[in-house]
Amino acid sequence: YRDAWEAIKFLTFGQVLGLVALTILTLVPFWLAFMGAFPTIKFRNAAEIHLTSTAVANTVPAGGAFAFGIQIAMLNSWKVKGDAVAAGLLVYGFWDLFLRLALPTTIASLAVVRGDLDTRLQIAVAAAVVVMIALAAIFWLILRSDAAATGVGKLANRICRRWPENWTFIHRDWIEVFLDFRHNTVALLKSRGWWVGLSILGGHIATFLLLWASLRFVGVSGADVSFYRVLLAFAFVRLLIAIPITPGGAGVAELGFSAILAIGADPTTTAEIVAGVLIFRGATFLVPIPLGLGAWITWRHGLRKIRNAPEPSGVVSPETAAQGVESSKADPQSALPRGAGEVAEE
Repeated sequence: YRDAWEAIKFLTFGQVLGLVALTILTLVPFWLAFMGAFPTIKFRNAAEIHLTSTAVANTVPAGGAFAFGIQIAMLNSWKVKGDAVAAGLLVYGFWDLFLRLALPTTIASLAVVRGDLDTRLQIAVAAAVVVMIALAAIFWLILRSDAAATGVGKLANRICRRWPENWTFIHRDWIEVFLDFRHNTVALLKSRGWWVGLSILGGHIATFLLLWASLRFVGVSGADVSFYRVLLAFAFVRLLIAIPITPGGAGVAELGFSAILAIGADPTTTAEIVAGVLIFRGATFLVPIPLGLGAWITWRHGLRKIRNAPEPSGVVSPETAAQGVESSKADPQSALPRGAGEVAEE
């Protein structure tokens, strides 16, 4: 690591600016994807939800589940509710997971044809292909037709009947749930599905370019590690960290990149490779954490401003209206105009 730090210190100002620009390019496409999945939110909202959820996923064990809950809470605070939340998150999540598997699997499959992967890695590639096909099949089955969605809903109803009756949150008409979900998702896919998919694809391409530039800037030449080797490492490690072994793939990704890229390299080149990997992981793993904290603070501050904002004159809140109705029931004359009570008594 000392040798790696020495390589990092020799980065020029222009190279640092280039890395900063590429880091931004790895983030912005995902913000655009959120805007495509949820048309009513603004660019700032999309940045807040992506940065906050990424920071949680990178720092908390099983952070993906917590990040999912935070995304729902943030969307609800921006008046995105119910079916719109479910449809948007599914379309975004499907494209993200599908491309995370499809891009590396395509590259790794090419490596299998070339004979560059051993048997264990070939098994990993085959497993990724099976998962990818299963995801596409389930997605297609639900969205294919109302009859297919109804069939899935009937199956869900039969399964839920076996659970205790006091679990009211699962005892519902799942046929209606899946039909509504299908209609909203199909409408979103037809109108903005291409936007979400292309934006996420752009984010993955920018992430690879950041890895490639990080290696080249610290002195790892094409003769040391070819463009194809960098592509292969990117493919395999993306497959590896798709399973959340550690938050954000911490430790696993660094080891995977270094092990693949440094095969047959001399000690000096190995130090440069480690330096490039650390720069890449710092930009994609560490940078989103403070940015996510800032995004969360900004979101909470916005919520506080909305809650503390005075209501416009002439507008009565539902709570105030409800209190007025109750008071008029208790005292009928309180509902009369001022002075009418005295007239009524006379």
